[in-house]
Amino acid sequence: QFSILTILGLIVGTIAGYIFMPSIAKMLIAQSGIPYTLSFNLIATLITVISIPLFVVIIVLISVEKIKKVEPIEALRDGIESHNFKKNHIPLDKSVLPLNTSLSMKNMFKNLKQNIISFITILFLCFLMVISMAMYQNFSREPNLSLLTFEIVDGVLASDKNIESKLEYDLKHDKDIVKVEYVANYEIQDKDYTKIQTYIMKDPTLLNNKDNCYEGKYPKYDNEIAISGKYAKINNYKIGDEVEFHVGDKKRNYLITGFLQSTNNDGREALLTYDGAAKIIEEENLYSTFYFDSKVKASKVIKKYQDKYGESITATMDFEELIKSQMSTFINVANLMVVVMSIISACIIFLVLYLLMKTLIYTRRYEYGILKAIGYKSSDLIKQNVLSFMPTIIIGTIIGTVISYYLTNPYIGLNMRSFGIMKCTMKIPLDLLLISSLFIIGISFISAILMSLKIRKVEPCDLLKGE
Repeated sequence: QFSILTILGLIVGTIAGYIFMPSIAKMLIAQSGIPYTLSFNLIATLITVISIPLFVVIIVLISVEKIKKVEPIEALRDGIESHNFKKNHIPLDKSVLPLNTSLSMKNMFKNLKQNIISFITILFLCFLMVISMAMYQNFSREPNLSLLTFEIVDGVLASDKNIESKLEYDLKHDKDIVKVEYVANYEIQDKDYTKIQTYIMKDPTLLNNKDNCYEGKYPKYDNEIAISGKYAKINNYKIGDEVEFHVGDKKRNYLITGFLQSTNNDGREALLTYDGAAKIIEEENLYSTFYFDSKVKASKVIKKYQDKYGESITATMDFEELIKSQMSTFINVANLMVVVMSIISACIIFLVLYLLMKTLIYTRRYEYGILKAIGYKSSDLIKQNVLSFMPTIIIGTIIGTVISYYLTNPYIGLNMRSFGIMKCTMKIPLDLLLISSLFIIGISFISAILMSLKIRKVEPCDLLKGE
């Protein structure tokens, strides 16, 4: 039964995956600027088609082992079990709680297995919700640019060699400019001729993005270099190792002082001081770029120097405007992720409680009938049923949220290492975690009430007639 349902779900899910993949790919292509052709991936499809049914079969086999323990005599007695004299967790004659609450607590211990299933489900959903909230916080609400770019500045100006010194002097003495950084880019090679995109700075300590160097420190002397963590991991380099780099026939050994993280150039990046780069790169081959922070809009500063130097200004960038356009995809994905995860969480909670409650109400229908016959109202039994699940759900939500708070960054970091982000520093929003926790508890409470309404259909008279 479950295998057939799994196979049907796999067919629909696999087809849907390939149908929606082009739309997702368009968003990624628009963001990265790297076009690629979609195709059928046999290996990925086989892994999915084989692993999910196998997992379902194993879980079902473990679950139905209990069928071996079913005794024919119980079936002949219409499922009525003899008293097993298990511990009475909440003695009603000693309890100081209201009767319905005491009965709810008794049911909670009686339905321990159902509560364990609810607890594990809630833990899983809390983890997914915290991840989605972290993504929303860092890519939509307050974009964490330190994870996406080498440096965070207001604007960038690049010029011809003939006005480089003059432009640098003007920028440093401009009253509208707060800070100026000299940055050049050049491609160097290692001993295996792997190309490394290298940032060259006169003073790396001026960088605003302090998270870029996640381990060690920036280079200070002409024999030092900082390399990307992904590149270092691939080549098994450690801080303190000497690595040879070259440009043409010029070679030099550099001491690794730190590891950088970046999503650019497939994680093959490095940072050199200006004096260190001069050992292997001819000065005339370095084209100057000036990163600046300003008191006014970067667009005004850019226009001022374009008017002054004309075509000698070879490139400009208004960082704020650029980020707005490039972040649109990340923002849309983050927003969509929150909506999708909220819908998925609500559906999973509803389905799990539906299966648990339906089974529970059916197996305890005689008990409910007896309780109704001696005077309990349907509302009392519904209240008892709902409250028997809520402590587990509330405790599970609190524990799941706290655990997820500490696991989210390591988990996301582990998945982002292939993109060059070696240490994730996402901000986890406490206000959104509170909202997501209340959402899970609220949905669980509403679902439990809706599922428990079936108790109203249990009538003592029908049970006596065997219906």
